[in-house]
Amino acid sequence: MVARKHISDDVKLAAIKLHLGDLLPLEDILDVVGFSESTFWRTLRLYCATGHVSKPKSHRSGRPHTLNMNDIQYLLALVNHCPDYFNSS
Repeated sequence: MVARKHISDDVKLAAIKLHLGDLLPLEDILDVVGFSESTFWRTLRLYCATGHVSKPKSHRSGRPHTLNMNDIQYLLALVNHCPDYFNSS
């Protein structure tokens, strides 16, 4: 597994602006910013498509719920109706 370092959005945007403004050759830009050419092209593609240099953070994290609220309410009603059900052997 390869360890990834975080590249700030400001650095990504600066690299893109230098390239699009034809201010420096791409090789020099990559030497200065310190990320790979493939990262540059991926970031440029995202920038052209969305206007942003990084994907937005997802509000969801972890696994999706397997039970919905109706399922939970049903199980709670069962437990309240017969609290000793799960303790019986």
